[in-house]
Amino acid sequence: MTPAVAMGLVKAHLVPLVAEAHHGIFYKRKAASWDGLFFIYADLGFCCGSSEHPLVDVMAAVKLIHGQTKVPPREFQFPTSVEVTYFFHVCGYLKVPTERWRRIAGHPYIDPFRFCTFCWRQPLPRRNLCAIHTSSGQLEVLPDRSIETVHCSPAARYRAGARERVLFDTIANRLLTSEVTEFHESGFQAPFLIPATQVSDWLSERRPAVWQVLSDRQRTLADGTVTARFLNLLQDPSVFPLPVRRHYEIVNRHYLQHPAMIWPMLLRAEALLRARAERKQGWGGRRSGAGRRGRQERG
Repeated sequence: MTPAVAMGLVKAHLVPLVAEAHHGIFYKRKAASWDGLFFIYADLGFCCGSSEHPLVDVMAAVKLIHGQTKVPPREFQFPTSVEVTYFFHVCGYLKVPTERWRRIAGHPYIDPFRFCTFCWRQPLPRRNLCAIHTSSGQLEVLPDRSIETVHCSPAARYRAGARERVLFDTIANRLLTSEVTEFHESGFQAPFLIPATQVSDWLSERRPAVWQVLSDRQRTLADGTVTARFLNLLQDPSVFPLPVRRHYEIVNRHYLQHPAMIWPMLLRAEALLRARAERKQGWGGRRSGAGRRGRQERG
């Protein structure tokens, strides 16, 4: 089955069951795609007031059409770089005010929700890469305390980021898809956003890779200082030269004023740390089939 046929089924059999006020959800995207079906599913979820809402059954039907028209079943997956969009969707559903998060006072040209293509950091002005991954030499050598695995040569860090990108995007998509789906299927009760208290418990369950690195460096984590600890770990301005340092100090101050907005950064950090761990498992003798025994088995 093609996406066009699937969308035809949805529009022919499901749209008539939905109140006219929600018909726009099915016609937002001009071209039919499997990703578009996921967005219909997710957008319908944000229109539901509870798990008893009539749209819940329509969501289930969309999910069946998407998944059960392929063997093995097709899995929902977000396109790259939509974690911010759905973060705002969830905030809107939960009536969390976000207007002050989107712009930094006095710095209208800095978008606090833009991220480096290769990682979780804010990109440099008018660039798609951060000061760590740009190959133009903004930072020649990283300090030993840096969370990065490649500490020297801007070109080497750029190449490392490029190698990690596909797996990074795949894991970020997997995490986002899982958490948005869980949020809908739990009747909007799953702890999607970072809580104001007991952050350590939320981190250990939902961002274990970030939690592991943070706990290795910080034995205790108080709720009131957790955002500062995150930023010190993930986007420490002190490692950068001026004026790059100034740019990251501005962004970090904004995060400290609005701690809940760090959610997309943490999701991207979790995905990249997992990607690095997964790639490391395939290095050298840890590769599947490596070593004398592996060569004998292949022979």
